Amino acid sequence: MKTKKEFYNEIYGAIKEALEKLHDLSEQLEAAKAKSRSNKYSRQYLESNIFPQINKLERQIRDYREDTKRRAWATCDEYTAELRAADDLDPSKITDDIKLLQAGIPLTQRDLRAMIARNESNSTMLQLTLRYAEEHKIDTGSYYVGNRGTIADVEATKYSVDSALKLENSPNLFERLLGEGSPIYEAFCGDGE
Repeated sequence: MKTKKEFYNEIYGAIKEALEKLHDLSEQLEAAKAKSRSNKYSRQYLESNIFPQINKLERQIRDYREDTKRRAWATCDEYTAELRAADDLDPSKITDDIKLLQAGIPLTQRDLRAMIARNESNSTMLQLTLRYAEEHKIDTGSYYVGNRGTIADVEATKYSVDSALKLENSPNLFERLLGEGSPIYEAFCGDGE
C-alpha cells in the first residue's frame, strides 16, 4: 500500500505538471484571441486560420483539464480502496491474543488495554479486541477509526484538485490548495509519515 506521502507526491506532481501545460495552452489561446481582436488580419484569414486555432486550443484545454481531473480522481479512488482494504480483517494478522479472547474467561479492562497496546499497529487484532470489549460492555477508552480520517482527506483532495485545475493561471492558488503548508499537505505529510 502507498504511504500517505507517496499518494500526496503523486497527486501534487501530476497536477503541477498539468497546470504547467494548461498554462502554456492558455497563453497560446490568449495570443490567438489577441490576433483576432487586432485589425491586422482580414475577415477571411481570421475565419480560416485564427478562429479554428482558438476553437482547437479551447477544446485542448477543456479536454486536458478533464482528463487530468479524471486521472487524479482515479488515483484518489485507488488509494481509498487500498485504505479500506487495510481496514479489513486479515486472518494472517491474528496473534496468540485471540486465544485469550476465545478462552471463555472473563477479561478485565486492564487485560484488554494490554492487548490493545501490544497490537497497536495490527488493525485486525485491534478490531477483534474492541469487539470483545463492546460485547462484554468493557470501556477500554479506545476506539477503532482505522483509515476513515485519511479517506476523508483523500475525498477533500479531489475537490482541491478540481479547484486548482479550473484556474491554471493562478499558481498561487494551486500552492494554497495543494502546496506545502496547505491543509492537504498537512493531512498527508504533516505527521512525519
